Amino acid sequence: RLLNRTLSRIRAGSIMVISDSCYSGAFGGNKSIHRNRNNSNFREFGQWQTRTSISSGGQEPVEDGTDQSPFTRALVDVLTQNEGIISGLQLFTVVHNLTIQVADQTPEYSVLTEAGHAGNGDILFVRSDAPGGSI
Repeated sequence: RLLNRTLSRIRAGSIMVISDSCYSGAFGGNKSIHRNRNNSNFREFGQWQTRTSISSGGQEPVEDGTDQSPFTRALVDVLTQNEGIISGLQLFTVVHNLTIQVADQTPEYSVLTEAGHAGNGDILFVRSDAPGGSI
């Protein structure tokens, strides 16, 4: 509740909390995400206040790895290899699939309605050095 209260007070259009720790899914909110929504019009995402989270697992222990955890390695790889615009949900989907292939844990994506998430918005990751690196 403290995290949700803190996030709701931050004046930002989009906030995503990414957590890589055991039981990190415990603070998540609504997990019924619309995975089949149309991501083709990214401009619409900015119309809503967005509060989301990606956690390395649910209410379970997660693997640490030797240098980086499997979750962190997947997250860094996806963001590094991204050549354009990727939504938070698209990021999660790829990170989730990469993580479950190599680790016994299930990453989770949540909308944090108690923190002020509204509408069908999403956070966007844009490479600043990519052609057309702005929306």
